[in-house]
Amino acid sequence: MEFDTETFSKSLVNCKTNGALIGTNGKVWPCCFVHDVIEEFGLLDNPINKYFIEDKDWNNIYKKSLKEICEHEVFTKHFNVQDFCNKNSINPICLKNCKK
Repeated sequence: MEFDTETFSKSLVNCKTNGALIGTNGKVWPCCFVHDVIEEFGLLDNPINKYFIEDKDWNNIYKKSLKEICEHEVFTKHFNVQDFCNKNSINPICLKNCKK
């Protein structure tokens, strides 16, 4: 998916990642910040909590294909440019660690 410069300029974050991260446990994360916060502290009060309740292995590369994981709602609806531009839907981990 391509985005124009104007869309990126509206982003509330300056994303510091350049691709996904796969943890030693096989979990695929959009970046090291999301990985570290969730793996070390748990989800606490995060909008993606519900996905782990529905399927704790939604992002486990040992149980799902990388294509399935990258097409999952967490990646398509929570960690994307549109959400980075919306203060009501941006993930708090992104806002805390990569805020402009």
